[in-house]
Amino acid sequence: LAGSAVVTGAINASTFAGYKGKRIIYTGGSNVEFDLPDATGTVAVGDTWVIVNASQQIITLDPIDGDNTIKIATGSTYGGSDGTGSAGANTSIAKGGVVELVVVANHEFAIFGSGISQ
Repeated sequence: LAGSAVVTGAINASTFAGYKGKRIIYTGGSNVEFDLPDATGTVAVGDTWVIVNASQQIITLDPIDGDNTIKIATGSTYGGSDGTGSAGANTSIAKGGVVELVVVANHEFAIFGSGISQ
């Protein structure tokens, strides 16, 4: 698919940054980690990714820079399971989950969709 990347394993931050604006479809056979780039210079406010977990496994999003946060937007709340989206906290996408990840501010990602936990 044009604008899509089908992956079967882990993704480092540099590769993930290169997928901005694309749909990442995970089809691997084991739990996997996607490292997020630093949301300051490598990627910019407004950059987005759609992640489709087409596997039976769990995808973990790791904001490897300790200053980055991933905040969950549910429609009625904005933050992590602790209400804030703690800096450096991992976020998981369950099997069958589909999410969009957006850089919304310096060191801040927002995520929305299905199958999200933190």
